[in-house]
Amino acid sequence: MRWSPSLKVQSSIAGIAVLAAGFLFTEVNFIGSRRHTRWDFSDSQLFVLSTATHEVMAELAGPSEAILLLPQDDPSALDLKHLLAAYQTIDSELSVRQLDPEQNAADVLGLRRELAEGKSELGRFDIDDVALILRRKDRSWFISRQQLFPEPGGGALSEESERLISEGFAELIERKAQYACFFSGHGERSIDDYSPEGLSALRQRLEKTNLVIRKIVFDSTQKSPDLSNCDLLAVVGPRQPWRPEEVVRLREQLGKGASLLLAVDPSVNAQGQLIDLQVESLAADFGVGFGRGFILEEDKSHRLPQGQGEAFFAHIKTHPITRGLTEELMRSDTRVLVV
Repeated sequence: MRWSPSLKVQSSIAGIAVLAAGFLFTEVNFIGSRRHTRWDFSDSQLFVLSTATHEVMAELAGPSEAILLLPQDDPSALDLKHLLAAYQTIDSELSVRQLDPEQNAADVLGLRRELAEGKSELGRFDIDDVALILRRKDRSWFISRQQLFPEPGGGALSEESERLISEGFAELIERKAQYACFFSGHGERSIDDYSPEGLSALRQRLEKTNLVIRKIVFDSTQKSPDLSNCDLLAVVGPRQPWRPEEVVRLREQLGKGASLLLAVDPSVNAQGQLIDLQVESLAADFGVGFGRGFILEEDKSHRLPQGQGEAFFAHIKTHPITRGLTEELMRSDTRVLVV
């Protein structure tokens, strides 16, 4: 004989179940509001933030803001929103908002004026190139659409996105500005030169990463320049040898933690012999040697038609520093031409 509960009992059980479900739902929402947790089931684990990111956001301390400058219907923005939501789980003081350049034209114009035509205290940026602005107090950091979405026309979010965003937040922490010092006085390439031989394009790229550019002239007739705030020492294309005391000054600053950008062209004297420019010894301090000779490319698919192979497109080996230039990621406009 099977027992069957009465209609009244069934109603009571159903009522208790509804109350229990409501109580459980309320408790889950309460706990969720106190402890925001997200799960990432994507293959690349793109939204699982690294330990380094946790450390940066902990050091950031205080309200900060992320502004997406993308159309509301842009499918590329969805993954970026999810990634920023992951940041919000570890920093409750981070706010995120999206400005559509067309629908919110007035707000974007106001933002442009507020940022003084894209000029922050750390560098310059054309706001039309920007997909994401990170802000804290009076400091701003800009990340371009191409950096976040390397595929033409948008598409998938770059696997480097977390690094780009975390480095941006790190730059918002109140530290001193970073200075890149470009030297002249020995025939170096000029950062003010807009010709193909000049470095104006490099200057613009560095300023878009919010580096402050300094021009420093080494002149034997003048007082030795101050290098104390040089975070990057850039020696690009010298044609005359550096004096030993000048090389010592660079080595002292490198010993204090500065970085070095050394780009040396082969220079020859009237007899056709290679000139020792003296700065090659700086690279030796880092275990990098300069070969004494000329390179000629024999592969016709790499070299330019004119000449004997002294002008060619270099084959870049895979390395963390050259990752963006390796063949699997190389675009035709970023190939390295060696002359």
